[in-house]
Amino acid sequence: MEIHLHDNYNLGENEIALNKDIKDEISDFFIKYIQNLTQTEKNFDLSLLKHIYVPNDYTTELYEFQRAQGLREGHTKNEKAEGQAMVLTYDVENDKKLAIFIRAEMFFGVFTSLTSVSNEFPDETAMCLNVFYHELVHVSDDFVLDKVIDFKSIQNNGILNSTLTIESLKVWQEYYAYRKAAQRYPYGDIQSSHLKEISDWIIDETESLKEQFQVDNDMEKFMEYFTYKTRYFLRVLVSVVGNIQGLNISQERKGEMLDLIKEKAINSKFASLIDELDRIMNELFNSYPQKWRGNHVLNDLIKFISDFWNKLDVYPSEISDSEVYVGID
Repeated sequence: MEIHLHDNYNLGENEIALNKDIKDEISDFFIKYIQNLTQTEKNFDLSLLKHIYVPNDYTTELYEFQRAQGLREGHTKNEKAEGQAMVLTYDVENDKKLAIFIRAEMFFGVFTSLTSVSNEFPDETAMCLNVFYHELVHVSDDFVLDKVIDFKSIQNNGILNSTLTIESLKVWQEYYAYRKAAQRYPYGDIQSSHLKEISDWIIDETESLKEQFQVDNDMEKFMEYFTYKTRYFLRVLVSVVGNIQGLNISQERKGEMLDLIKEKAINSKFASLIDELDRIMNELFNSYPQKWRGNHVLNDLIKFISDFWNKLDVYPSEISDSEVYVGID
């Protein structure tokens, strides 16, 4: 594994310079830290991780890498949030590899937290550790999913079923990473502060898409944007549920926190979904990976996503393997 560092970084008001010796020291430290994780944590395989990039200009360098590897350009960025790190999957001569891009502030926050005797900013560095570990969990999960999920059959299962299965995997991947990161590096923020706003947002966004659909009657375009936007909402929702379940507190207290989310922190339209989502994700988490044998393990989560779409009065149905009809109220 190789860690790619620049010679200079601007971190807020501070500028740091790294010579070769310092770069080597930092790289050696992170490699040993990662090796220790693989040796001490159960079902934690990071063998696919080949590179960690610490860019000066996160978006520019990320997109340059994506173009060079023939990947679709983009990262989490909308009017609500912007991503701090990202795992990229690519092939080199049919050999699968993974790379992590992480903002310099996050990377050096991790280094400071793990190497400093005293910590002036415990909340900030705890967040950095949580974010970095979250990405490492994605890498490990990717390795496991390759073993237990038949990805080829997903593409041959009809366009609607394929879409729902892919979306269910994305929901699982985020839940698992948030829950594992909260277990190891909790930092106090369960990310519920914007859930109500985002649950209102997805309703408004869906209505806007419906209005556009009435104009252009383009089902493919509608489903593309609808799936993208609902994916973001579900990511936020499972981040909250995963963070709560990852905390080292009693199940009674976790239940109280989830009840509070239902009552105060989400649009009432979706409150009834919380308990079902929590049940499904707990069952998946507790059976992972030993009892994951085939795509059928995702059936309950697939149904949950379909029911969630229905809550937004969107009712897709498959006409043929390559064509979907969208019923809209």
